[in-house]
Amino acid sequence: MLFPCCRRLALGHSIFLIFNCRAASGGANGIPVAFKRGVSPVLTHHALATLPLFSGLAPALTGELSQCAQIQSYAADEDILALDAPIDRLAIILVGEVRKTLVSATGHQVVVGVFGPGEVITELNPIDGQTSHCRLSAVTATHTVAIPRVRVLPMLARHPVVTLRLLELLAERQRQALARVAEVRFLSVSSRLAKWLLKSAGHPEVSRLASLELEVPSQRWLARQLAARPDAVRKALNQLQDRSLIAVRSRRLTLLHPAMLAAAARRRSADVYEWRRNLAPAYQSGA
Repeated sequence: MLFPCCRRLALGHSIFLIFNCRAASGGANGIPVAFKRGVSPVLTHHALATLPLFSGLAPALTGELSQCAQIQSYAADEDILALDAPIDRLAIILVGEVRKTLVSATGHQVVVGVFGPGEVITELNPIDGQTSHCRLSAVTATHTVAIPRVRVLPMLARHPVVTLRLLELLAERQRQALARVAEVRFLSVSSRLAKWLLKSAGHPEVSRLASLELEVPSQRWLARQLAARPDAVRKALNQLQDRSLIAVRSRRLTLLHPAMLAAAARRRSADVYEWRRNLAPAYQSGA
C-alpha cells in the first residue's frame, strides 16, 4: 500500500512517487459538489452499508443509523478534532485521509497514524466517553460519517458482530501503537527514515528496484512522520546521503540503492547495543 498522499508512476525499473495533498474531486476547496449541497438519507444509508464496520448488517439497522448520522466535510489541513476535546460520536472516513497526532505539553508533535476511507477515527470514545487523547486533522479534503454515541451504545449491545469488529479494531490499533513505540525506541532515526522511504514505495519488491524518487512537503513534515526532531531528521538525511544511499535535492529524495537501504532500515540505535552490553548480562544471570 502506498503511504497516504502518495501518487506512484512506474518508470521502467524505477518508481516515481509524488506527494499529492490535493483532493481528486472537484468543487470549491476540493469539496465534492454532492457534499456541498447536502447528502440525502438514501446516500448516507448506502455509505454506511458499504463500510467494513457495518457490512452484513440488516438494512433496517443501517437505515435506522442513517437517520441520525451526519456527513461532515473538512478541507485539507483543517482540524477535525482538537486535543482534549469532548467526543460524542463515532466517526468513520468516507473520502480522504486523516492524520492522528499526539501533542506534548511543550507542543512537540508525533504522528501516530494516517487513516483512509472506511477506517474509524474515534474508536475509543464511543465506548468510554472520554475526551480526545490526540489531535485529528484532514490530510486532504475529507468527508466523514458521524453517528452519535447515544445511538452507538445500544447498537453494540444488540449486535455482537459489530462489537466484535470494534474490539478487533482496538486490538489492531494497540498492536500498531506498540510497534510504533518499539520503532521509536529501538531504531535509529536514519533507520526509521530508511524504513519509511521503503514502505512509502508500496512495491512488493522495492529492494530490487534500480532507483526510487519521492517528493515530500518539507523536512519538518517528514520529522512528524518519523516521530523525530527536525534536526535529527536532517542529520539522518545527511548520513544516508554520505553513504550514497540517497540523494537530496530540495524536497526531492532519490533512493540510489534500495537494497542497501533495506539493510540500513534494520540498524538499531546505539543505546540498544549499550543496554545489551551493560545490562542484559545482569538480567540473564538473574542479578
